Amino acid sequence: MSKRLLVELGSLSDPGQVRELNEDDFGTPETMEISLDLVEQKGRLYAVADGMGGHAAGEVASQQAISTLFKEYYASPSAEITKKMKEAIEIANAEVHAQASLDRAKAGMGTTLVAAVLQGDDLYVANVGDSRAYLVREQSIEQITRDHSWVNEQVQADIITEQEAREHLYRNIITRSLGTKPDVDIDFFKRKLQLGDVLVLCCDGLSNEVEDDEIARIVSTNGAQESVQALIDLANQRGGPDNITTIVVRVGEVLSRPLPVLPLAVGGGLAVILIAVAMYFGREPIGALLAPPTATPTATSTSTATLSPTYTPTATLTPTSTPTATLTPTSTPTATPKPTSTPTVTETPTGTPSPTLTFTPTETPTEVPSLTATPVHTPTISPTGTSVRS
Repeated sequence: MSKRLLVELGSLSDPGQVRELNEDDFGTPETMEISLDLVEQKGRLYAVADGMGGHAAGEVASQQAISTLFKEYYASPSAEITKKMKEAIEIANAEVHAQASLDRAKAGMGTTLVAAVLQGDDLYVANVGDSRAYLVREQSIEQITRDHSWVNEQVQADIITEQEAREHLYRNIITRSLGTKPDVDIDFFKRKLQLGDVLVLCCDGLSNEVEDDEIARIVSTNGAQESVQALIDLANQRGGPDNITTIVVRVGEVLSRPLPVLPLAVGGGLAVILIAVAMYFGREPIGALLAPPTATPTATSTSTATLSPTYTPTATLTPTSTPTATLTPTSTPTATPKPTSTPTVTETPTGTPSPTLTFTPTETPTEVPSLTATPVHTPTISPTGTSVRS
């Protein structure tokens, strides 16, 4: 049986301190109203999209990408998670690209996308663009995804440092995006989860303003929703020049199989508890636990008379007392029969943990056209096939 994962969820999107229009979007099983049956079968899908294109086009692209991703992923008949993610992202890319091609006002619009699926203790991640997925374990942080950006290519080539990339004039130029071309190139990653792990999905509005070690410290010392709010607040304190969207998923517990439920029958003051816990832990058969206890009388006599007491032991199970056995002989011999044991029934209650899901609705800011800034200089190494986020 596959393992069941209990998680604590936090999510929020904020326009930041400069832009009035929020072109980001995100999705969780809760916000997209995915049924519990589908989540159980196909895993928990989370995604963040950072739209681009200016005016309302970026907002349209990110919303279209998220809605299509969730619809197609959970509708897919495939049993392989990576295949479902790939097909869903490709369909989302085609729909955003078709919409941009049909409307001149939306020409060139696109979006980044980072998506993650949690199924049991397996984590599957896919990304296009520079929105990121982090895994925090024991306050140590790993960036799972790779930024598809011009500055990251320069860092990988040892032309500029990571710190220079964070402040570079062309840090908003991305080399891959969803919807800007008929086809899309997607990166995939897989990790094994452990108890206490924290998954963080975010757009560059957070990662450009908050250092990785700060992200690790905040999510390691706060609950999921508190972490999301603290991260966004910190990015806003540092200017909040872009929209900020973050999802935090904390792994609470992994169960290999569900704990047994103890049936309880109550009537006429009699409570009968079936001791299923003993079977679960393999201690002894349930029939042995539920069989009525027996007592073996012994008698001591100095006469030649034969002692044949007749009695019927009765066991009474109540929540607050210990059952007793009553011995009633048919004659009065000189010796008193004594039961060698007193039957005792022990109540062993148990409980089944239940997952607790926390969901915070997305704030939808008022739509106001945003301004698009395009760098006036080109880098020394001219990127090809790039997109510029507004």
